[in-house]
Amino acid sequence: MGTDGDLKTMGRPVIRRILFDYLLMTLGGMIMALALIWFLDPYKVSAGGVSGLAIAFGHLTGLPLGVLMLIMNVPLFIIGVRMLGRRFGIRTLYGFMIFSVMVDLIDRVLYDRVLDTSSYLLSDP
Repeated sequence: MGTDGDLKTMGRPVIRRILFDYLLMTLGGMIMALALIWFLDPYKVSAGGVSGLAIAFGHLTGLPLGVLMLIMNVPLFIIGVRMLGRRFGIRTLYGFMIFSVMVDLIDRVLYDRVLDTSSYLLSDP
């Protein structure tokens, strides 16, 4: 890797590895969003961390889960970047952004506009 860290000075294997890492983070965000929407939120199970707090506040306020998670992650993100550095910050920003966006995208767009939510598999408990 070059001293300035830009894409022109990196080799193909490094670029492929970075793209693969972000692809896996995207897939992981989608899987976590589906688990949150299908299992935790409908049954009002409040897991630990930001997503658990978002479920609790979501049921109290009616605000979308993804928006609540995004708002709650901002202060934690700022602290993390200050303590762990910029590289950590970029990857973390992408990770929590993709998770928050996927939660609202799957919940609001996929369920509300594409799928028939009256199906027994998608109904609330």
